Amino acid sequence: MTYERIDSHLPILVTVEGQRFQEAPVLPRICVASAQAMYVGPALQLAPHQNVAATIAVSLAEPFQLRVWAASEGWSEWQTCSCALIPSETLHHLKSAGPMAFLYMDPLTDRRQTITQDQLEAGCIKLQSRAKCVGILEAFAGFGLKPMAPRDARIARVVKAVERQPEAFGRIQEAAKLACLSPSRFRACIRSRHDLDWGFVTSNPGCSVESLIC
Repeated sequence: MTYERIDSHLPILVTVEGQRFQEAPVLPRICVASAQAMYVGPALQLAPHQNVAATIAVSLAEPFQLRVWAASEGWSEWQTCSCALIPSETLHHLKSAGPMAFLYMDPLTDRRQTITQDQLEAGCIKLQSRAKCVGILEAFAGFGLKPMAPRDARIARVVKAVERQPEAFGRIQEAAKLACLSPSRFRACIRSRHDLDWGFVTSNPGCSVESLIC
């Protein structure tokens, strides 16, 4: 398995002339950027499962089959898709005979950027055309999901510290002091300006500073 940090000009898919992707030497790639991630490679034929992060699934060759589970209705019918947005914590089963790309969205940042059906289809086409050499930032940008700068330097400073040492922030008082705010003002700030609960931030330190967006 090869790991890529942010962007790379190296080809992601390695194929041999005259062979199908699944039959040829493959260079699966995991790309990581902040709290987002992308996997490109064989679909792996995983058993039904769920992801913490919302996931964009894109077929890089032939369409895939997808079904989802709902407690009230059970399994849905199989659907044939070229691209699908799978909500977070949704039990799903995906089958594909060809290569796939999976974009794992930032649980905080990306939920604030609604993806329309047109954006989903446009991003799918862009990723399919560039799949052999595409970086994670370019892939997410194709779906309209671009990095956004923190809007409050005080809160961003705290979240950075939590990411480095989450165990050091057992109480909100420590975080408020670092932000130069009273505990009540700090709690109100992250709730009203960023739609975050302090308990969520401390229990999900990987959600990144980019979660505090403009």
